[in-house]
Amino acid sequence: MNPRGYKPNRLLLLLAAGLAGLTGLTACKGGLDFSGEELAKRPVAIVNGDEITYAEFQRAYRENMSQWENLILDQSENMTPLKTLILDDLVEEKLLDQEARRLGIEVNGETVQESIRQELTSEGEPEVERRARLLDKAMDQWVEKYTRRLVHKKLVDREVTGRIHISEREMHGYYNDNRRMFDLPEQVRVRHIAVETKAKFDELVSKLQRGNDFAALAQAYSITPDRAQGGDLGWVQRGVMPQEFDQVIFSLNGIGAMNLVTPAKTQIGFHLFRLEERKPRQQMSFPEAQAQIRQILTDERKEKAYQEWLAALKKKAVIQINEKLLSSEIP
Repeated sequence: MNPRGYKPNRLLLLLAAGLAGLTGLTACKGGLDFSGEELAKRPVAIVNGDEITYAEFQRAYRENMSQWENLILDQSENMTPLKTLILDDLVEEKLLDQEARRLGIEVNGETVQESIRQELTSEGEPEVERRARLLDKAMDQWVEKYTRRLVHKKLVDREVTGRIHISEREMHGYYNDNRRMFDLPEQVRVRHIAVETKAKFDELVSKLQRGNDFAALAQAYSITPDRAQGGDLGWVQRGVMPQEFDQVIFSLNGIGAMNLVTPAKTQIGFHLFRLEERKPRQQMSFPEAQAQIRQILTDERKEKAYQEWLAALKKKAVIQINEKLLSSEIP
């Protein structure tokens, strides 16, 4: 998850353009007469009085290098474009911090924990820990940065995304111009029983022919997880299930029809299906498509709206850059 998903990764764009496939540096530390500890504390930029220290800049630089190390080649000695973009991002984050404080925008601990729980569920804890190690961070530091990005997202949702207005007329126009996008293919709802042997399949066919309930048999005999739902697979369309399943379930004729003669066969066994409902191919009505269209049009405008809002913040801000320190070699 990228909690600040409102802007593209400009570093990736730079790499794609071939401008950041570089490992050399523009200048050495010539003229910087400071110890390592003193240098780390010096500001490479000051944003409305808040400092971005050279140590912060170093960390951000190394994080980006670790992420793109496989794409970076020895092609040039000019790293200025990449270093400038990294500092731009740090300045941007500082402006967002300041605006969130000004507006009193925060996220509570429960929100953070729930968001992290969802992240762990979707990617798995080892993946999150791997990324934390990759960035040379302890988990508490990762959580702190994650929380900061949640605050930024909440700020942008309120001040940018939430202010984008999509008119009814625009949505109707999009719907009329893109009707094929809202075609719904034929769908069927089926129940399913999977067993390991043909003998067991034949046994179940006999039970069904004697009037046994399909869902009850699925719960009792099926070897797949959908047994818990009585074998109910929900609504499916062509191409979602294995081809062996499609060939059977879309050929079932009439509600209650079953493939009692020929099982669908896969590596795990023999499969029996019962047709519960069928929806013919149709087109979503405008009211049904409206929420989806609103989201599409909002997403199309969000980046432009965000950049305009950010430009206004920068215009009001007092931003000082230490160009000499920025162009120095990263120790």
